[in-house]
Amino acid sequence: MGKPENAVRPVPLVVKKESETRWSARVEAVKPFNKYLREILQVLEKMIDSENETTETRSDAKQLYHCMLSYDFLTLLEFWDIILIGIDRVQKKLKDQTMNFDDAPMDSKALISMVRGKVLISESVEEGLNLCQEWKVEVKRRRGRKKRMPSENARDAGLTAKEEMERVMKGILDHVNREMDERFQRLHDTDSKFGFLLYVHGLCCGTIYSSSPDEPKDNRRRGLGNVDIFVSMITRKQIQ
Repeated sequence: MGKPENAVRPVPLVVKKESETRWSARVEAVKPFNKYLREILQVLEKMIDSENETTETRSDAKQLYHCMLSYDFLTLLEFWDIILIGIDRVQKKLKDQTMNFDDAPMDSKALISMVRGKVLISESVEEGLNLCQEWKVEVKRRRGRKKRMPSENARDAGLTAKEEMERVMKGILDHVNREMDERFQRLHDTDSKFGFLLYVHGLCCGTIYSSSPDEPKDNRRRGLGNVDIFVSMITRKQIQ
């Protein structure tokens, strides 16, 4: 499909191809659709009805229009946008040279807490239903076979589109959780082994102060007992 002037003017962002190597590229590919969904759909409508467009362009616009106006697309768009932005934010912070091992786990835990919560699923499903109502998209009922228990008879139970979407989202979040757990564990292991090195410069300069509330204030102010503090930090890291 070509790039007519009226198709690019309302959206001040460039839709980029999805990349397997950078999470930021995935965000850049999804963000314009989520942020300018209504503008994009309106432009596609104009292209479909415009006699100035070629038959091929109008056909491509119509195909894209119908693909976007589906319950699955409208619901998963918001869902993935939130997840990708959260992951990309943590990835960028971890690459920041000023980031240390004390702060990095906090950002990772916040992301894990978000993907493990039920709020993300419920809000995404609700937003998808609202968009379907706005654009008059039919939400079709799906059918899925329930898993059979030894004491139950086989039966084909109907699943609503909402129930099916919740099932899909839970599967996605389970996969994301496994990935995050593995990466967080590697980060924690690295912190346990090498995190104390962040304080070596302060130790050599005599500027490390005890953060323990049991340490006398005078000692903390003067930086006394730096060797003991250093050994204590290593011991705590090994225990953790």
